[in-house]
Amino acid sequence: MVNRLFYFKNHTENDAVFIDSGNIFTLDNDSLKNSYALKFLKKLNYDGVGVGLYDIPMEKSYNFLSLNFKEKNRLKYKIIERKGIKIAITSLFDKEWYSFGNSPFLRGDYQIYKNKLDSIKKSVDILIFLSQIDETKENKFFIDNNSIDIFISSNPIEPEFFDLEGRFFSNPGIHSEYIGHLSLLLDNNKKIKSFKNNFIPLDENLYPPDEEGKKIVDEYNFAYSIKMQKEKLNDKRFEYYPESFCRSCHNVSEKIHKHSFNSVSDKGSECLVCHTTGFGTTTGFRLGMDPDKTELENITCSQCHNIPTGTKFDGDIHDVIEVMPSNCQECHVKPHVREFHFYKSKRKLMKNHKVK
Repeated sequence: MVNRLFYFKNHTENDAVFIDSGNIFTLDNDSLKNSYALKFLKKLNYDGVGVGLYDIPMEKSYNFLSLNFKEKNRLKYKIIERKGIKIAITSLFDKEWYSFGNSPFLRGDYQIYKNKLDSIKKSVDILIFLSQIDETKENKFFIDNNSIDIFISSNPIEPEFFDLEGRFFSNPGIHSEYIGHLSLLLDNNKKIKSFKNNFIPLDENLYPPDEEGKKIVDEYNFAYSIKMQKEKLNDKRFEYYPESFCRSCHNVSEKIHKHSFNSVSDKGSECLVCHTTGFGTTTGFRLGMDPDKTELENITCSQCHNIPTGTKFDGDIHDVIEVMPSNCQECHVKPHVREFHFYKSKRKLMKNHKVK
């Protein structure tokens, strides 16, 4: 979405129309990820967006388009104007995709929607259809509905484009890999005279980073890190220990996180889950503890090594999970920290780590 935002900002022609066939959100209904996807969706400022299967949990949070919405006050289609050209944008959700809960869509026969499309086309010059129809049926739907001038498919297949006697079928391919860019030249009678189609790869190496988009991603990464840390702290499989306990066997000459507690001015829980050891757990640091009388106010070994509950320290070997990149990257995220290099940091730690 960062690359998409950059592309949109650099194509601000006053006759441009920005559309998306849908499936903006996540299939697993991740509320955190969806909240940031919604931020991107509003920044992209589309002229029209169809509602896909992934969008169902969020379908009331945005003005999606669909001819078969049940509610009468929902947006079935919209008409915009570009340089005197009237353009209708609409969508349709496949009547067969109803295996989930209480559907917001009607089950009407396709012939009903053919009549609706014919009616809409009478009042506009160009009709754009954003398809959420199964790939086995959408080609026939497009061919049978002569009122559709531009048919945008949402099915995750290889990019496809064809011209059917001045009507256009376009599928930009697997979601988020390409943007379809269709340019039309109309004659004085507002009929399509010529066209040019391109599928633009959304490759991050092709575009400079969009700062506004990067900021949203950084905010999401930070919110996600807090979420993951809270989930870990609610996991009773792990226990937390002061550093002196570990140092009785392990000789670590340098404390990497020795200022983690004092490095934050806000001592609220959202910060302390990453700046203390085992925050809020029975064996970790808790609000109300005197930081000068506990060794848990900074990050200690057990915060990252995930020591299993009930571990017995009565021999040379005990169960401790190796620190993996994900352990560190849950907290070392922008915008609060600089770029983090796990293996470089690990080599530095191991150099100073000896078992007595």
